[in-house]
Amino acid sequence: MSGNPFGLAELSHFGQMQRVGGKAAGFINKKFFHPSSLANQEKLWKAQTAAATEARKQGQMEKQREEEMQVEALKKQMYLQGQGKNTS
Repeated sequence: MSGNPFGLAELSHFGQMQRVGGKAAGFINKKFFHPSSLANQEKLWKAQTAAATEARKQGQMEKQREEEMQVEALKKQMYLQGQGKNTS
């Protein structure tokens, strides 16, 4: 026996992966669970867009909070030095 333990010497493709061809690929691409189906690609694009928008919004809010904290720190410093008005 020549390396084929199952006695399948007449099959030339034994032990080799065969490329999945046209009909099978087209069939599986249409399934709801397959990542390359058009509906799944659209869902992925929408999710990525929403995540990018949310990250941008969070960045803007963080920047705004930092600016507000700086303003409050300056007001506090001016009040402690007696330069500011007591607005409370």
